[in-house]
Amino acid sequence: MRVCDLMHKGVISCLADDSVYDVARMMDDNHFRSVVVVNEGGEVWGIITYRELLFHYGENLSNKKAQDIMRPYRIEVDPQWPVEKAIEFMIRSKYYHLIIVDPHVGTKWPVGILTSFDIVQYMAGLEAGHFEQLLRLGGEVL
Repeated sequence: MRVCDLMHKGVISCLADDSVYDVARMMDDNHFRSVVVVNEGGEVWGIITYRELLFHYGENLSNKKAQDIMRPYRIEVDPQWPVEKAIEFMIRSKYYHLIIVDPHVGTKWPVGILTSFDIVQYMAGLEAGHFEQLLRLGGEVL
């Protein structure tokens, strides 16, 4: 199994100057756990996950910019990596959202994202979207 077999193709991204409030809204509106921060050329600059947002609970998120809370991202994860290499990297680096870049293009444009949750879903034999169906009770999602 390779990274490209489990990753989400495409990413939700924002610019470094976008407000953290807008980033949080993007995450909520799209049901994503992370947003990739890109520069004006669309290259990866950093990442904001739920974890980074939690540190700013109770603060005015409209006054903060994405670059103020993002975790800098200088890692190049190849879509052809074996999943085991990605897991090892996640554990060692404590990055649980890996931004996948295509090394053959010459730029650091994000082409996908692989999260620890994606790997756990695969380990459990769950298909994407199946987890939410398991939580339904009487037609209502818990």
